[in-house]
Amino acid sequence: MYGLLANDGHSFATSAKCNMPVFENNGISFYYERHGSGPVLVFTHGLTGDLTVMLDMLSNLTGYSLLVWDCRAHGRTEPVGPEDAFTFGQLAADLRALLDHCQIESAIVGGVSMGAAVSARFALDFPDMVSHLILVRPAWLDDKSPEPLHPAIKIGDLLEMYDVEEARSRFLQSAEYESVFQADPAAATSYCESFEKPQATERAVRLRRIPRDCPINSWNEVALLKVPTLVIGCEPDYIHPIAYAREWLRHLSQAIFVQVPSKPLHPTQHNEAVADAVRSFLSNTIAH
Repeated sequence: MYGLLANDGHSFATSAKCNMPVFENNGISFYYERHGSGPVLVFTHGLTGDLTVMLDMLSNLTGYSLLVWDCRAHGRTEPVGPEDAFTFGQLAADLRALLDHCQIESAIVGGVSMGAAVSARFALDFPDMVSHLILVRPAWLDDKSPEPLHPAIKIGDLLEMYDVEEARSRFLQSAEYESVFQADPAAATSYCESFEKPQATERAVRLRRIPRDCPINSWNEVALLKVPTLVIGCEPDYIHPIAYAREWLRHLSQAIFVQVPSKPLHPTQHNEAVADAVRSFLSNTIAH
């Protein structure tokens, strides 16, 4: 289901240098997987997602060593950890710890939504470790609490105060739900799925804290990035407005933009187009 076979029919094998699926860092056991061989491409999932989403999206991309991981309070990474650690700076530091564990000095770094924000922060904090940057459907700009993520914050706050069923009921009666439902029913449905996620209550901190943070201090620091960058956007997409992707493009000095089919409307075509865009971008920018 999640593309665990390469196109040649051979099962992906984990690199000998990164042969354990879990590594410990600051009391957190981070789960990760590494598939294929070639230049290292590390990809980070979105808020409430996990690494299987990345495997699904990039299953047709061959010729690279794909490294995917579950961020803190996501997937099979345990335990949740301290509340004040849910910042983009810490998530970028977690990614640095993963690369250090895998003895990777430089990689192609990318991600989707929250993962794009983590990747951008990582590139700013550890520029020497990033050969290329890939930002898929950015959900943040240069401010905290972007409006399309207000429902996520509301869900996190409700899950902190009530059990899952009561929190769900109150969310469906909230102004945040009504606003997103009127704008994009598919996005409203996506937000409601947050209540079905494993350990929804225990992991509510991710919804309370991450959307209230910002991956950058200002666009000025982004303008200083000197790395080949691919920015991918689509529309319609309420949670990830294409205008956000174009704004990132405007501030990155070495970036190109690719528009792909809408993820909410055409998920299969979206994933195929993202993989094609990544393949084309890397083949045109990596020296052979």
